Amino acid sequence: MRNRTDWVAPLIGPDGKPCSVTIDLGRSVALRGFVLKPGWHAPQGAGDPAAWRVRIGDDPGLADAPQEQGEFSNIAANQAPQRLAFARPHRGRYIEIAFTRTAKGETRLAIAELGVLTQ
Repeated sequence: MRNRTDWVAPLIGPDGKPCSVTIDLGRSVALRGFVLKPGWHAPQGAGDPAAWRVRIGDDPGLADAPQEQGEFSNIAANQAPQRLAFARPHRGRYIEIAFTRTAKGETRLAIAELGVLTQ
């Protein structure tokens, strides 16, 4: 099986906001973190995410401030799945993961897989 990047997007959208993914989990659950698999064959000008922020809540608008933020440790040199645990669990139905910077300053972001940790 050949690994390949499945999702490439501009790092900053036309609205000036960072690239983000919002997941509807269908019900409120305790979220403990997330897992990201970097893109293996990113096209030219696209790179791995270097920094992230997360908002979690039961309101689909997620109007509250970011609840967690951080960086991926040496993601450009380590293409293994990155498992990021939150400082404490957060309860919510919706999770928004925003990517605020790429590893080498690329203007587009590339990731292969994204998942949430509930246990």
